[in-house]
Amino acid sequence: MHSETNDRIQIIRSKVLAGKASISDLNAQVTDNYVKQLLQQASNWFDDVEVQFLRNLQHDPIPPRTVAEESIWLDHAEFFLERVAVPHLKAVQDMAVKFGPKIRSIG
Repeated sequence: MHSETNDRIQIIRSKVLAGKASISDLNAQVTDNYVKQLLQQASNWFDDVEVQFLRNLQHDPIPPRTVAEESIWLDHAEFFLERVAVPHLKAVQDMAVKFGPKIRSIG
């Protein structure tokens, strides 16, 4: 793996860890099962970034990947993180702020 790739992996991984910490904090505050399911989905998506993109990238294929190939791989990881995982978590956080930790789902 190339050094440029390692730098980007560390940046993405720090965002994943921050998201997982936020999920854990919010999960400790809310009691509603539906909200907890939403948090679990967010957690799964952050895990997907780590497992499906970052860990798989660390396996050395033969022949080795080029910098451009690794960059494409990381572009996909960042896209999924920024367009799926983070917005979903933000939506749940916004609900918790709006309705408080005792939020209750209806339905």
